[in-house]
Amino acid sequence: MRSTRLGIALGLLGLLAFGASCGGAGGGDGVIHPRYRSATGSVSRYRVIVREVPVGAPGRSVGGLVDVTVRGTEGEAHALEAVFHDLSFAREAGEPVRADAPIAVGLTLDARRRVGGAPTVADAEGAAALARVLTEGLVLPDAPVGPGGRWDLPPITRALPDGGEVTIPRTATLEGTADGVATVRVEGEGTAGPISWRGARVLATGRVTQRFRVRAADGALVESETETAVELRAALPDETPIGVAVHRARSELRRLSESRATALRHDWRPDVPGRECGARLEAMERRFAQAPRGVDLDGMAAADFEVPQRSDRTPIEEDGPLLVGADFDALRAAVEVVDARRALAVYALAPREVSDADLRLALADLGAAVEVRRVAWGQVVPPSPPRPAGIVALAGRMRREGMEPWDETMRAMLALCPQAEAAYAAALEAPAAERAGQLRDGVLAAYRRCGCEATDLGRLERVMDLRLGGPQIGWAPLSEGPVEDE
Repeated sequence: MRSTRLGIALGLLGLLAFGASCGGAGGGDGVIHPRYRSATGSVSRYRVIVREVPVGAPGRSVGGLVDVTVRGTEGEAHALEAVFHDLSFAREAGEPVRADAPIAVGLTLDARRRVGGAPTVADAEGAAALARVLTEGLVLPDAPVGPGGRWDLPPITRALPDGGEVTIPRTATLEGTADGVATVRVEGEGTAGPISWRGARVLATGRVTQRFRVRAADGALVESETETAVELRAALPDETPIGVAVHRARSELRRLSESRATALRHDWRPDVPGRECGARLEAMERRFAQAPRGVDLDGMAAADFEVPQRSDRTPIEEDGPLLVGADFDALRAAVEVVDARRALAVYALAPREVSDADLRLALADLGAAVEVRRVAWGQVVPPSPPRPAGIVALAGRMRREGMEPWDETMRAMLALCPQAEAAYAAALEAPAAERAGQLRDGVLAAYRRCGCEATDLGRLERVMDLRLGGPQIGWAPLSEGPVEDE
């Protein structure tokens, strides 16, 4: 637990590259000539908060105070010690947790606030993370700049799912000065990929926006804000777009004089699905409530015929074996293969050309004690999304190759939502008759967290229908006489 807190706290240090109080010259014309100058022993105190919302996972925040002390100078180099204390850690649920002890970090900055050498940290376990975030502050320009002046900053990096990273170049712009305070805006964008991730082709775009406010007279940091976003755009191997997921983080640093920090909560939720997404998920939930569950319908994937339509269709919920046959003889053979001795009901999947009378005759060997339920289809409200291109081709591959193409497609469709991936893995381990219910319930819960943009929901629903049966699929009792499709 302490290791996790330390790793979060080290993320605060990326804001400290502007350091403690500094000196230089500032003109009344808005031109600044910043140079880092500070006396040994000087101390600056800041209130700091870092909030993070990972892709499809609970967000977290950390906040507290940081004292930055100049321990010594040598030429243009300043040896600083940053001590974080009164730290609170908060997640989306639960009370904030206080850190056990302060966290001390040592670093060296030159006249332009460039980090020199590797930073040192009291707990060596977090040194690698610290070395990364310390390069993300504002480096001062190498010449005087006025309003509108621009200069390049060292790029920052963010991790990608495959273990690689996206590099984000940065450019600073002096927006101007007011009441002796200069505002510097930093922006950057970088792209990496495509990478292969869990069956999906992913292109990553990293974006950063920073705003620093410093005193024009001496360059002392007043406050800073940083927002980063890593956008992952996924596609199937054939380049069909799947969805978008974004990992977001926000940092705030403000100079103050208060002695203590108050506890915080994680109240930044830019990932909460909007009203439109909520309506789409509600419609999906209503269709899922009508869809088959409680029965292993894998045999439907091998059928390449249309089943009859019935207005008296009933949702498939009770367990029972599935008998599949394209004609009378195939249905007779299915009775011999499927163990229906202890079944109270069986589901018969046959083309609409096979009449109910022929179906009853083909399954006569089951005995009168077994109820034959004919798989049929009917209209569903709300209607299922249109079949996108590629679904018919996937159905054909499933008939020829089995479930492997379906599994590959499902994994790619869920690649940007970790909770959906976990629900899928759990459903595959469940008994076949429980798979459909578990998967549908898990997918709904996952995308309430990940949002509707993390996948193509319409395509995902249609892919699931190929194996699990869509909401239009149900059963109807066998009639006593001839029955025409409705």
